[in-house]
Amino acid sequence: MKKLKLDQLKKGTLGITKVVGAYLAQATAYFLELNGHKSGVVLEVDGIFQDKFELTWTDEIDDQVKRSWRDNLEATEYGAVGIAALLSESLLNLSIVERSYIGTRVDYILGQSSDDDRPFVVKARLEVSGIGKETAGNSIDQRIKVKLNQIKKSEDHSLPAYVIVVEFGLPRAKIIEYETTV
Repeated sequence: MKKLKLDQLKKGTLGITKVVGAYLAQATAYFLELNGHKSGVVLEVDGIFQDKFELTWTDEIDDQVKRSWRDNLEATEYGAVGIAALLSESLLNLSIVERSYIGTRVDYILGQSSDDDRPFVVKARLEVSGIGKETAGNSIDQRIKVKLNQIKKSEDHSLPAYVIVVEFGLPRAKIIEYETTV
């Protein structure tokens, strides 16, 4: 089985500093543990990929960490970004290279390292969402539809776009590609 190591986020990417990566790793570990999971839990992935990953981390989720992440909506959001960043690298061979501006209707820009004078080559857009525990009124598929409609309204259709929704109850993630018409 493949592994996703949350500690890998602490090394940063082209668009995520080591400090932000550590923040994402801690949010992800906190929210996984809040949902009853321990390091080694299996993350099921479906959508354009069908796969399973063992999620591991070394962060200790003590009382101070719990007090720091008391806002579960924020922990869900940043935890989902942590998992999405690792899945993007593992399955899409793309890294987060930039945070998008508010109003662009996507969260991140994905890319790859460049051999020329540019630090990276932009390859795709990424929209991320997280759900604590899936319910009839808040499912992964419902969230995917919302995010696809959001991307459809985006002004930039020159790049492919991906939506990754992470559900922490099981846990599982779904990855969908938005097909551009340009």
